[in-house]
Amino acid sequence: MAYSTANRPYLTVAAVAGGQGIGSSGIFDYGGNQWAYRSTDTLAAVATTGYFTDGGPGKLNMRVGDLVGFTRLTTAGVPTAHHFLVISSASTNGASPTILNSSSS
Repeated sequence: MAYSTANRPYLTVAAVAGGQGIGSSGIFDYGGNQWAYRSTDTLAAVATTGYFTDGGPGKLNMRVGDLVGFTRLTTAGVPTAHHFLVISSASTNGASPTILNSSSS
């Protein structure tokens, strides 16, 4: 399957102070939001470049560093695995998750 905007990830915890920090070059934005996502898609399918096609700026506003808890479901809607992902890139073309941890595939 492929990502559908009819089944979007949803924000579960917003970043403290809007996810802003101070780095060596001044104030910058970084992730810190936590999202939840449930789908019958495989982990390999979800962890592809630009998977969340509406995840970028001006849409869902996912940011690099945001965490995503992904629950994989059977076609009957029964959870089969839970995975932790981090958004590794975000642009107007979408947001790309990278696997942090996986309970099973």
